[in-house]
This record gives sequence, C-alpha cells and structure tokens, in this order.
Amino acid sequence: ALADYCFVVFWETETEDWLYHQKIQNVSSIKEVGGEHFYSVFSSQEGLPLQEALQRLGWNRQRVWEILRQVCVLLSPVHDRDAFVGYIHPSNLWVQNDGQLIFSTQRHSSLLSDSWEEETRAVIRLLFWLIDPKKGIVWSSIPFKLRKSLQNCWKTPLRAEQLWWAVDHIIRERGWFHRSIDSGKLLLNHHSPNVV
Repeated sequence: ALADYCFVVFWETETEDWLYHQKIQNVSSIKEVGGEHFYSVFSSQEGLPLQEALQRLGWNRQRVWEILRQVCVLLSPVHDRDAFVGYIHPSNLWVQNDGQLIFSTQRHSSLLSDSWEEETRAVIRLLFWLIDPKKGIVWSSIPFKLRKSLQNCWKTPLRAEQLWWAVDHIIRERGWFHRSIDSGKLLLNHHSPNVV
C-alpha cells in the first residue's frame, strides 16, 4: 500500500543513517523502520531545509519562538517516554509546505545527545543559533526576562514540553509589558479564534 508513494532504502548493516531513521521515525515522514532487517520506508519531503526556509521567509523573532515551540512539540512525546532523538541540529530540521517542522529524512549531522537532558541543552543551543547563527552561546542575546529561566534549564534540564511551558509563560506573563488574562481571552476568542 505504501509502495505507490514511498521510497524504500536498504542497508547491509546497522549504519548511523539507519539508526537516525529509527530515532526520528515518529517525528518525520518516515513510515516504517525495519528492526530485523535494516530498511526504512518514507514519503517524499516537500518544503525546505530550516536554514533555507528562514532565509526565504525572513529571519525574525516571531519565527524564532515558533520554531522553538514546534521543536518542543516534536520532542514532547519522546521525552515523556524518557527517550531522546539525539539529532537536534539546524541541518537536520525541515520545514514542510504547511509551515510545520519535522526532521529531515537525510541526516546532515551526527548524534549529538545521549539523553533527554542533553537534548534539552541541544534545544537551547538551537535557540541561540536561531537568534544569531554566527554566534555560539551568548546569554546576553536572550531577552532579559527569559535569560534566568533558560540558564536554569541549562543547569537543570526540563523535558521539552515543560521547557516550552516555562518559556511561553514568561513571554506572556512576565516583565513590564504583558497582557491580562481577560484581554488574552478576548484576543484569542474574538479577534482571531484559536490563534495567538
């Protein structure tokens, strides 16, 4: 049933590409990965690599936080099982035509994490890359009201879903400028339903 619109790749042995497909199976267009035999089945990817998509769309703060949110959404069910993907790197991420982020079926970076805790740090490193691809970890590039929370997450990692909740809560509720709960509900329900 999948043969009409999928590709099948076979490997002779357990390669890093096969392991990569196994790790990203639930966060990509990969449909099946063989356990006994080394193969994977995946549909074609429409869209662009993350960096190219950002260059075409415009690299702005709103997109930075949306990408961070989508990465956390992708990783959330994985981290909930005390598992990890291990390949969080801009070159391994793909933006589909509908704007949703997934992992690319082609691996461009090696395994970078060996636990969900280390993967949380990789997500924070991705955030620094999104803010400025030319710099490394420069805490002063993070908005002041988020800095302490992200530094705490670096020292004591949170699972992806909790990381996003912490960031989202601070963005919405802390600092000199924030909106009240009532005005938030008004915006959400009357101005633009289901979209903030």
